Amino acid sequence: MSESIAVDEVLYEAKGQITKTTDFGIDLQVSSRTPSPPEGLRFNFDWHAEVAGPRIKGKMEGVTYSYTRSDGVTFVDWRSVLSTADGDRISVHAEAISKRQEGTSVFRQRESIRFHTASPRYSWINHIQGWGTNTIDLSTGKFAMKGYSA
Repeated sequence: MSESIAVDEVLYEAKGQITKTTDFGIDLQVSSRTPSPPEGLRFNFDWHAEVAGPRIKGKMEGVTYSYTRSDGVTFVDWRSVLSTADGDRISVHAEAISKRQEGTSVFRQRESIRFHTASPRYSWINHIQGWGTNTIDLSTGKFAMKGYSA
């Protein structure tokens, strides 16, 4: 059975790059070639992205906190600052579940997104529950995400 979530509008699309990876005992490259230990794996990823959308344009910088269980399911918590093209800042926080596409270095995730700003120009976003998709290729560090209002 397939279900979908209705979305009201695309808020943004972003293309970005992981700039730094911090591991906690097992290197990222080694982890892709060996089974996960019973304790799972934890990584932090610093990143930046260019953001474009009908109502928001700018740059995002953030950190993704990632925990992968031994069964391969990854829980993600990321936080970022979206600096808009017109000089305002929006805090963006997402939680997600991510799964590696078998036999590849590509992960797909579905995100629940919250926003906050004190900027009058963007105060409308404080009342939106966001949903998103993200595709990350850990071999290149490149990713593409979309955020929607729901």
